[in-house]
Amino acid sequence: MRNWLVGLGSVIAAVALVVGNADKILSFAKTWVAPSLAPYFTDQAVMTVRIEPGVDLAADVFAADPANANRAVAVAQARKGEDARLTVPARMLYTLGWQGPGLKAGAAEKLLAVEGGSVYMLGRKSEADGLVELTLRRGASSDGGGEPPAPAAGEPSAGLLLSARAARAVADPGAAPPASGSLPEFDRALAIVGLFETGTTDCGRRVSVERAVRGFGRSLSVGCVGASIPGWLGEMIAALDDGTTRRLDTLLGEDAKPLRALANGFNDVGGDDLARAGRQLMALPEFRIAYQQRVLDAYRQAAEFARAFGLASERGRLLVFDRLVQAGPGSVRRALTQFAALDPAPPTGEPERIAAVGALFAGQRSGAPQPAVARRIDTIVTGRGTVRGIAFSLDELGVSATP
Repeated sequence: MRNWLVGLGSVIAAVALVVGNADKILSFAKTWVAPSLAPYFTDQAVMTVRIEPGVDLAADVFAADPANANRAVAVAQARKGEDARLTVPARMLYTLGWQGPGLKAGAAEKLLAVEGGSVYMLGRKSEADGLVELTLRRGASSDGGGEPPAPAAGEPSAGLLLSARAARAVADPGAAPPASGSLPEFDRALAIVGLFETGTTDCGRRVSVERAVRGFGRSLSVGCVGASIPGWLGEMIAALDDGTTRRLDTLLGEDAKPLRALANGFNDVGGDDLARAGRQLMALPEFRIAYQQRVLDAYRQAAEFARAFGLASERGRLLVFDRLVQAGPGSVRRALTQFAALDPAPPTGEPERIAAVGALFAGQRSGAPQPAVARRIDTIVTGRGTVRGIAFSLDELGVSATP
């Protein structure tokens, strides 16, 4: 009898404990257990994203894990005449994001995946800094529902964009060039600087034709670091052309002419011809290998400069690499001379030293204010910030200020 009463008392106590902590238990289950078990206890839902008429760009569309906002669990591509269809567990809230060449990345939070399916439309909102900004609105649902108000779009995290890019590469290996695999730190730096420069993770095959900054004609830039003519892209094209052999004719045919003309200083080249030639150039294995070697060499140079500053962390090397890409080696050498002449002497702590070097880089800006440059420097120095509408947390990306 006593044993039975003791057992009953234990059960009552356990029930009381559960009831008393029901809110905590339910919260834990909703956050951690439900997302993991959802595929086994819920139906599947299809979230369809469609490009509206008037948008001629393709968008990689992705849904984030409800339990991890920096992890993409479904990814597809939307383009004119082709919808993106994301299959996810139903009755859960998702962040729906988008990115792509020529697009400003965006995301909308707390979108419910309903069993009947849902349709969203991506339409043009505005254009700035060479990027088209899209807005997401709800379309007609498959169950005949109406069109609720558009979901509010916010800043996607860099972690989510990089996760979506990796998922896209797995689903379609030809969609994006793979990472170098030579040095994970280099791949992280190139991905971050690529987001700074272009606003998209799909920058490896980027080709941009713009009006020349000085004089008339056009300039060409390619890839994540914006290698350009004028600049070392012209040197690479000249080396690939191999002097008097005119090797580009064999590799590119008629597309060699606008590239050769631009590399030789004749910048009054047709924009369409130049863009087409640039895309053909980026598809050449010979050029891709040379490009990767050149960018890796730039990171080696950044590492040497960082060591001269006394910086020993990945964050410090990223700061110098970013400045090397955007402002060139002359800017870094000037900052190094100023750093050596600091009075009192430069700080010894790594974060403080990064901040001191960043202040010198920021102080080199002249003329009209350049808030985009300041944001890039401050984001690296502090480890957090927003650039081109993308939220960065460098610690979460594995870029530490600790040596």
